[in-house]
Amino acid sequence: MADLPTTHRRSDVTIASMVAGGALALRLIPLSFGIESTDILLYRQQAIPVVQGRNVYEVTQNVFPYTPVSMFYPALCLELSRSLGIPFHVLVKLFAIGADVAIAVALFVIGRKLVARRAAIRVAALYAVNPVSILVASFHGNIMPLVVLLMLCAYLLFRVDPDRNFAVSGLLLGLAVGWRSFPILLLPFFWAAIADRANKIRFALWVVVPPALSMVPFAWVAAAPMMREILSYSGWGIHHGPFAVLRGLHLLSIGAITWANPPEWAPWMSASKLAFLGLYGIAVAFFSRTLGLSRGILVTLILFELIYSGVASQYLIWPLPMLLLERRAMFWCYEIAATYALVVFYWIFFPDILFGALPAPGADLVTVLIQYLVSQAVFSAVCVAILVGIVARGTPSTTPAATAPAAGSTPRTPHRLGLVGRLVCVYYALLFAWEIAFALSLGRSA
Repeated sequence: MADLPTTHRRSDVTIASMVAGGALALRLIPLSFGIESTDILLYRQQAIPVVQGRNVYEVTQNVFPYTPVSMFYPALCLELSRSLGIPFHVLVKLFAIGADVAIAVALFVIGRKLVARRAAIRVAALYAVNPVSILVASFHGNIMPLVVLLMLCAYLLFRVDPDRNFAVSGLLLGLAVGWRSFPILLLPFFWAAIADRANKIRFALWVVVPPALSMVPFAWVAAAPMMREILSYSGWGIHHGPFAVLRGLHLLSIGAITWANPPEWAPWMSASKLAFLGLYGIAVAFFSRTLGLSRGILVTLILFELIYSGVASQYLIWPLPMLLLERRAMFWCYEIAATYALVVFYWIFFPDILFGALPAPGADLVTVLIQYLVSQAVFSAVCVAILVGIVARGTPSTTPAATAPAAGSTPRTPHRLGLVGRLVCVYYALLFAWEIAFALSLGRSA
């Protein structure tokens, strides 16, 4: 019996290795015919001013609308590409693939502490082979899987032990916010799972303070362009969701493919963003405790994809890990609809993503536009069904509340960083050191 834990540990390592190996093998295949396109070109635009020692906020517009937390990433990829002789698009995609593989591993390694071991294996295996994240990470090359990984780990660690993992969950969620801002929408649902007011404030500080501090050096150099870029970002174009159905009808009516939308749509697109914020505010203000942490996260992500007009392709991976853990039947519906929507969208508007260096198959314009219209209608209907199912029929997952110790007592497990938390702190320390040096050089050259 003494050898049983060791046997289990070895078995877990074997399973995690198999999940990682299978996920990686599938995701490496598209690299053989991929090319530098769309978002990869945008990452190059982000990288060039940084490696040239210029302030990307000042010398570009609508190129880097984020906090400086992720600024080094495209520049690092560009420098590694030059020094190693590896194509830039391959390096960018390898980072995205690594994060996506890590999601599958996290679903097993941490998820088995929340669900039965066999269920955790099934969840991890399903994510390892799911087409949606493969399309986004390996074909598209977008870094969104890293943001999803950070959000997922913050959620899983909090669910496992909210007291022991209190600080690291906040740090991971904050790092996700620093990379792509929108994860701040999840903070109120973590708050609702924290019973003590002082701990709510502490958690918020773990989330908000590090990304806020990352802005100080650039605010010292030139605050106005940084704030202009960060605050003006609200998504681009109409890609997926109910607005894409209208766009499909419009393209069919004119018999052509164009990114230009009728001018009269502009107020409705702006209204969609306000509508999302209004509905999200209602969910937070009146239903955050009723929904619970897992359902609150899912409602927020699905509501965004359903209401917001600027839903890009990479956003479609947001709810996948949570649906796998919490709503398996809904996962299958979402997976099929999102895969259909992504393949058709890429095929029509970004064939370089889907086919790379391979010749794109020819197709009749009317036929493919009808497919676009149908795929977006199906995707929108599935999102509506999932949202209704979560709100009406689901029950919130039992999340132990993070509480303050009673007077005169010692916490069961003190809030501590652990290895993951320390790694996040090392990340921030390196980032701050680089930022200060970079900001000083910008100040001298001004």
